Amino acid sequence: MADRFDDLWSEGHQWLEPAGITKPMFRSLTIWSEGQYFLGYCGGYLPGSDIAVWRNWWSKTIIPHSAVGRELLDRGAALYSRGVDDGKSAPPAKEFCRRALDAWSQDINAANLVAHAK
Repeated sequence: MADRFDDLWSEGHQWLEPAGITKPMFRSLTIWSEGQYFLGYCGGYLPGSDIAVWRNWWSKTIIPHSAVGRELLDRGAALYSRGVDDGKSAPPAKEFCRRALDAWSQDINAANLVAHAK
């Protein structure tokens, strides 16, 4: 069954593949980018070290070395900033953040296992 990643991949694979970004890597990067909002929004409930790990998760990959990769990273950075701003203006409930970050963590970890499978 196709999902939103398949649709996005179909639309952009001709730009992603030449940049060295595989479909599993793209899935991880898309989930990472989406989760940046929640890291910013719920950051008050997380240790700074957790935020730093997930903000820089991509740093030892090929992602920042291509224009397409940098564009996706910029999207994640913008979402993080928006989350921080939203969290300041309307602080989130701790339980909401726990559920949102747990769900995101499961998604990104599952995607990363596939992306890094040998």
